[in-house]
Amino acid sequence: MSLRLLGIAQTRSISRLVRIDALTEVDCAIDSDQLPEEDGFDLWIGAVGPIRSSVAERQHARAVITFETPLESAVVSHFLAP
Repeated sequence: MSLRLLGIAQTRSISRLVRIDALTEVDCAIDSDQLPEEDGFDLWIGAVGPIRSSVAERQHARAVITFETPLESAVVSHFLAP
């Protein structure tokens, strides 16, 4: 079972709580039913954000999200630490 994080996907008109997994410096996966309808949105993971993001691929109930600017590897390591 992979580590799941909670975050917020936010547009100008809506904020939604999202479950995040498979976090890397350049992307992550989110349950697609939680995503805002607009393609571009800001993602917050804890106090880290806004991370400008967009949907790269939808796979059934999941979506792969890419980040406009890669995250620092130390940030990713922090979130993935046991």
